[in-house]
Amino acid sequence: ERERERERERRVSSIEVFYSRVIMAAEGKKFSALVCVDGSEMAEAAFLKAMELGERQKKKGVEVLIMLLCVHNPIKKYKKTHAFRELNRLQKERQKRWLGVYAMRCQAVNLPFMALMATGAPGPTVCRVAEKRDPDIIIMGRRGLGAISEIAMGSVSRYVLHNTQKNILVVNEFHLREKEKRRLAEEQKQKEEKEKEEEKKEEKKEEK
Repeated sequence: ERERERERERRVSSIEVFYSRVIMAAEGKKFSALVCVDGSEMAEAAFLKAMELGERQKKKGVEVLIMLLCVHNPIKKYKKTHAFRELNRLQKERQKRWLGVYAMRCQAVNLPFMALMATGAPGPTVCRVAEKRDPDIIIMGRRGLGAISEIAMGSVSRYVLHNTQKNILVVNEFHLREKEKRRLAEEQKQKEEKEKEEEKKEEKKEEK
């Protein structure tokens, strides 16, 4: 059992090596990532990582597909009541909106995507979808922020790690912070360049 646990840890810790040796191969290869999204910060971190890797592959001429997965986990308590049906309906609508937002963000950077919604317990459902869609890697957050966000909770990522042979990348808020830092730095750089351009225009006007 201890040996199996070490093997699981190795699969996760060596994932960047997996990318450099296998996925970042020659042009003409295909790359697909199944990313679990649910509207939480951890899911956002997973999505940003999937975008980053997808764009990296696309630049190398690799055919990319980002599979966006949102799991609808029906609340089973009092399932025969009207309140139960209404709550689950609202939850499903919210998840559809999340998928729509993530899909538009993929479209904005011309990354091919597939929006998927599945129903069931998060861990087993992610494994089932992964077996059916056969992605090169599953990307998911370490944890979520509430009951509805359990797709990104640690218990779910652990379940998936223990119950699939697919390569898995589990991300945390570090990826989100680093992405945000890069975005702010880029915005600041663009702002400074714009200011310099404006200064040059003003200087030319004064010369005339």
